[in-house]
Formats: sequence, C-alpha cells, structure tokens
Amino acid sequence: MRWVSIGIAVIVLALVPTTALGKEIRSATVCGANGCVVRDHPPQAIAMSDAFYTLAPARTRFIRVRLQMDSDSRAWTVLWLPRERLIAYVGEGGRILFDRVGSQIQDAFRTAARGRTPLPAPSSWAAAFRPRATCCT
Repeated sequence: MRWVSIGIAVIVLALVPTTALGKEIRSATVCGANGCVVRDHPPQAIAMSDAFYTLAPARTRFIRVRLQMDSDSRAWTVLWLPRERLIAYVGEGGRILFDRVGSQIQDAFRTAARGRTPLPAPSSWAAAFRPRATCCT
C-alpha cells in the first residue's frame, strides 16, 4: 500500500503545473450561474489535490475556477463539484481528471466560491471547461 501512495504522489507532481509548486495564487476568478467574482489571494489549498483519483461522475452542477499564479502569467481552470466533493482539471495529454477532495480543500473552495451559485450540469465535462461569453473568460 505504501508503494501505491508513493506512486500516486509522483503522478500528482507530474500532472500539477510546475507553477503551482512553491508559488502563491494571486487570484481566482470564481464563476457560477450568478456570474463571476475575482478573489485576490484565495485560500492556497484550492491549488492542491488529495490525489484520490476517481471516475467521472454523472452530470452535476459545478463552479468554474480560473487560478492565476503570483509571479507568472500562466493560469489554469479547475472545476469544483461541491455536492460530490470533487475537483476536475485537464491533465497531461488533455485528459480530464477527477480527484476526491478532503475537508481542507473542500473548505477552501467553499470560501472562494462564497456567494456563487453552481452552474447547471454540463452536456459533457469537456464543455464545462469552455467558458461562455458571460462567465470566466
């Protein structure tokens, strides 16, 4: 079991953008059905993963979060599925990965998304990463 945990940790380090390691998040644009809000210096836990990979859930409501790093112009998008306690992100090769998150990460997303209503369930998870003109450009 220990080797499995070590293997998962190595995979996570390979998939997480290198800017997420050792740098702070400058802002998070958090988008829901009732629009977007920019949170300056959001809880840093929203850039973490508990590395409990799981299968894609059935269609469900979500919050789209675009993370901007402190000292670099790169940004990436994460989907938070609050009811399922999951996050989704695009990994290497464009594959959408889903992670089950623990209390610390769930609380960080809840704090960042305060006041946002989840977006309706998408037609596909790939479509959920494509922002609409009114949200999360």
